[in-house]
Amino acid sequence: MNTNSQIREDLLLQVELSFVGLMDELDKLFELSSFYIERYPTVTRSDIMKIQELSYCIDELGSLPTTLAEVIKRWKLGMPREIKPLDVEVDILTEIWANIQGLIYFLLSNEIDIEHFSCERATTYFNVILRANRLLT
Repeated sequence: MNTNSQIREDLLLQVELSFVGLMDELDKLFELSSFYIERYPTVTRSDIMKIQELSYCIDELGSLPTTLAEVIKRWKLGMPREIKPLDVEVDILTEIWANIQGLIYFLLSNEIDIEHFSCERATTYFNVILRANRLLT
């Protein structure tokens, strides 16, 4: 196997593992969000608005990873890109990260302990995927 194809295969393996790891960390945030919704009933208009904001963030984080998974699948199969690298970065990856950060902020500002979520691991996983998007053509 030539060096370039070995590097590509290694990067694709890292991406696959990072995607799974990021989704695992995201699942922890979803569980904490579910805990928040169960623990704090909606009583006031403000409570309802909080839940709506939380629901919007969760909806985004529920759909964007599916789109990212399709992009990664095309990388693995060596298929031409349907979405330009910059568009993947701006429209998918940045949106995923912004919503993760929004969810973290929401949970922390409502005094929900996120101890089981690892921001360090999530950041590492995210950066591997971001780097792969820039390198894989």
